Amino acid sequence: MPQVTYPSRVVPGPPPLRMELPDGWEQVWVPETLVAIVEKDTGAGHFLANVTVRFFQRVGAFTGPDAVDELRGWLADKEDPQFEGDKGVEVDGRMWHGAHLAFRDPNVGTIGQVHFFTTAAENDVVDVLHFTGSCGGDRAQEDMPTIRRILESIRLETGAGA
Repeated sequence: MPQVTYPSRVVPGPPPLRMELPDGWEQVWVPETLVAIVEKDTGAGHFLANVTVRFFQRVGAFTGPDAVDELRGWLADKEDPQFEGDKGVEVDGRMWHGAHLAFRDPNVGTIGQVHFFTTAAENDVVDVLHFTGSCGGDRAQEDMPTIRRILESIRLETGAGA
């Protein structure tokens, strides 16, 4: 009897990826993520900078700017939302579209984030990778350069992005 496998040509799944793990950071498990890394807790008592990479799919025409528009809608439900987008950055020949944002969390105060999306169409399906870097708003000057270096280190084993 024939068999099907996953991943397959029909359902390839997320592309393999790699990125830098800065000194003083560690990989952790976070539900619904491909990769999650976080600044090690040294007892300093601040919100720990972290990065996640998620994967999702859409049917039909869907682009990085479309994902940024959806992000704006998500942010609208947050307390004291601030949004700067569409930011574009090319990493290893692949275009990522994104935004810088901040919002107030009642438990930890202001959280600063960068979100970047890259897409690749396969048949009628669009694969989307979503990079998120987060830090405490009071540590943005210190943590955002590290988060940006992590983004710039991402390497995907897949075709050209949209």
